[in-house]
Amino acid sequence: LLACPATSSTFSRNPCSCPPSSQPLLQTPPRPTPSAGLRLRGGGKGSVSKWEKVTWKMVQEDEGIGSLEEPVSRSIMDKGKFYQVYQKMLDTLDGKGGYPDVFVDFFFSRDPVNTMHLVFAGEDERSDWMDWAIDEGIHDTIEEIKAGESNKEKKERE
Repeated sequence: LLACPATSSTFSRNPCSCPPSSQPLLQTPPRPTPSAGLRLRGGGKGSVSKWEKVTWKMVQEDEGIGSLEEPVSRSIMDKGKFYQVYQKMLDTLDGKGGYPDVFVDFFFSRDPVNTMHLVFAGEDERSDWMDWAIDEGIHDTIEEIKAGESNKEKKERE
């Protein structure tokens, strides 16, 4: 929008009839603020607004988070299904002990495009998660996944 300095009227294309010395000034529309009743994108009831020292319980209660990245296929997995698969691990992400790896945000961050989705913070975090899942017996090793059978199944077959 352009604003006429003499009349304070706004127009979009045609300049006003003011003399050249008072050419129209570029005017930006006012930006809405959160106090105007708007919520931040991805923030639902009980939303984790500050992504620091986040526990699994906080993620469960946050309606603004609906899915997480599955580490093997890198696909989107519903939060409830993710919990069914990784419950043994997620229940330990309770913040007790004070170490960084007892918080969800050690492994995950919000997807910058879809803020309702959590993605691994990096390849090291994905690898650490996979190693932990293998140790807990939730996943086979990557080699076993690629082969389509576990070492135990392979021995039974032979």
